Amino acid sequence: MHWGPAEESQLRHPALIRGFTDYARWVLVRAFRREQGLMLAPGIAAYDVRQLLGAGLRIVARAQGSGTGRYFEESVANVGID
Repeated sequence: MHWGPAEESQLRHPALIRGFTDYARWVLVRAFRREQGLMLAPGIAAYDVRQLLGAGLRIVARAQGSGTGRYFEESVANVGID
C-alpha cells in the first residue's frame, strides 16, 4: 500500500488498516519503499506545486481514495491550495 510519506508509514499504515473489518487478523509486512511524484509532458518545467497549478494545465487525478490521489491532495494542501 502506498499511503502518505514514507517517514510517516509507521503510523499511517496501521491506522489505515484499522478501518477494515477483521484488521486484527492481518499482518503488515514492510518490504519496499517507493518514490512518488508528478508526471509532466515534455517541455513543461514546474519546480513546485504552485507553479504547476498556475500554469493552466489539465490535471488528471487518480481515483478517489488511491494513495497517489492522497499524495496529490496532501501536496497541494501543504502549500495552502484547496
